Amino acid sequence: MITTVALLTAGLSPGACAHLEAQPFDVVEDVVRQAQSDWKGIENVSLSANPYRDKRRLCIKLDDLMGEAKGTKWADAAKALLEGLDSAAPAGLVWRTHELRSRLLATDPAAAHGALTAALDAYPADEYPSPMKHSFFQHLVCARAPFALEAQGGEAATKEILGLLRDDARFSYFYADPLQSAFLAKGEAASLKALFEGAADILEDRDPAAARELRSRSIPEELRLGGDPKKHYVLIGGDRPGKKERPLIVVMPGGTGQALEFLPWMQHLTAPLLDEYQFAVLSAPTWQEGQGEQVVWTTERHKKKYKAKFTVEDFARDVAKEHASKEAGAYLFAWSSGGPAAYATILDRDKTFSGAYVLASVFKPDQLDVRRAKGKRFVLEQGRTDKVTPLRFAEKANEVLTKRGADVLFVPFDGGHGFGDMLDARKSLAGALEWLTAPAKAGKSARKTSRHR
Repeated sequence: MITTVALLTAGLSPGACAHLEAQPFDVVEDVVRQAQSDWKGIENVSLSANPYRDKRRLCIKLDDLMGEAKGTKWADAAKALLEGLDSAAPAGLVWRTHELRSRLLATDPAAAHGALTAALDAYPADEYPSPMKHSFFQHLVCARAPFALEAQGGEAATKEILGLLRDDARFSYFYADPLQSAFLAKGEAASLKALFEGAADILEDRDPAAARELRSRSIPEELRLGGDPKKHYVLIGGDRPGKKERPLIVVMPGGTGQALEFLPWMQHLTAPLLDEYQFAVLSAPTWQEGQGEQVVWTTERHKKKYKAKFTVEDFARDVAKEHASKEAGAYLFAWSSGGPAAYATILDRDKTFSGAYVLASVFKPDQLDVRRAKGKRFVLEQGRTDKVTPLRFAEKANEVLTKRGADVLFVPFDGGHGFGDMLDARKSLAGALEWLTAPAKAGKSARKTSRHR
């Protein structure tokens, strides 16, 4: 049998080619050749020369290598790699080979889980200058989690991760965000809470700061309004007491508009604010293939074109009805591709939302009913050197909305598109929400004073 070690370290010999030609697939040779090239660039690199060595894997562009190969051939390639691996292989090659196998076996959760378990077992006990930055061990743990959840369920996946964290010194950095995404994607919020609580207990003496951070996390709720998978959103801060007394901030993300994609960033932004607000991060529903290349958020204007069953205006309004109280109120926060949807929603036919914080977005007044701006409040923040959505859009919004009777706080800053060049995104969000909600809070305070007289 031709070993993977021979193939990867000595090149393809005539015997290896004959072995490959005898197999019932035609893509393994490309995978092995690429793995050979990748491993040759890694095998003689020491951690002292490059502490990031173990962030390098085999066959990063696996999809390109496999092309249009059917699923059975992906499994055949994984089998060939396993059969070619022997006990003489270096640990670095072994764990990378099993990690590669897990990607080839991704459609079979149990098999992919087994491949990643083998990768973890083979991972060397190296000492890194900074495990958080340089070790790949925690990434293998995170990669295994979705397969464990699928194959075994939330309770078993939690037990598996905590056992490893407690007993294995190589698991020296607990990478919470991808684990959170994996658990929430499977609707395992309760298991996620148990995972974070258990990890905090284990890390209490080893890493007190990490333990405190885990305990301070608000566990988001992944929800589907009315059970409709198209009405998907994540509620942040809903687990805090007194949620009905806090304003609801409905968030329309930029980019692809998907809540889970931006969840770690949203948790970072909102962490200091959860005693004052709750946040519902919407996911933009897709109605037709290729829609996102033109319109991320389907408003009333685009409903007919994309055959949408509901609009973002309706979606946002229904989420507000579900979580906001009349007294605390509801507001919008959007950036980039979410901006047009926020404008359309707050300028819609009803008064669900009292204000909107819009960052780095276009503004097209001819597509909006700007007559409804009167009495609404807007914070418009925009980078002066933004080349994606130039400053002129925010300047136009400021001019038009102010003329139509809105209260507008226009905040240009030195920088480009979105959050990247902002001095302090958390501070900007806190200031924007404080300004938007100030009248409602003042009214609430006045009502309390009146009741006490």
